[in-house]
Amino acid sequence: MRPRLHYAWIVALVTFVVLLVTAGIRATPGVLMISLEGEFGWSRAVISGAVAINIALFGLIGPFAASVMDRWGLRRVVLCAVALLGISVALSTRMQNQWQLTLLWGVLVGTGTGVTSMVLAAIVANRWFDERRGLVLGVLSAANATGQSVFLPILAS
Repeated sequence: MRPRLHYAWIVALVTFVVLLVTAGIRATPGVLMISLEGEFGWSRAVISGAVAINIALFGLIGPFAASVMDRWGLRRVVLCAVALLGISVALSTRMQNQWQLTLLWGVLVGTGTGVTSMVLAAIVANRWFDERRGLVLGVLSAANATGQSVFLPILAS
């Protein structure tokens, strides 16, 4: 009889993909900086300001996200964060002004990626795994790190 895949591994796989994609999204402005400068004539200070807000919110949201996940549920909060990211990225194709960059990539993407940061990995590892908790947390940490470097080949070209 073949052993069945435990549902916890499916949760870990979905979390891996979410962390990989959201880390890639958060790192995107670094790749787009020169294009944004050329297309809109925005200064690097403006673009860097939006990125700084993004990074600050990414770090600050985590503890609050964990509390919200405990209160309203992991699935609901992560789905809302991913929806926020999807809407923010979609709307960024329509941005024309500097304030839109700050709002979309600074505030909204920073908030969405803050919810899906390493706090999410820690919660999934602690909730779903007893024996292989360290392995799962390590793999989910790798997803976060890999997602941040997914655009490095583009920068090299």
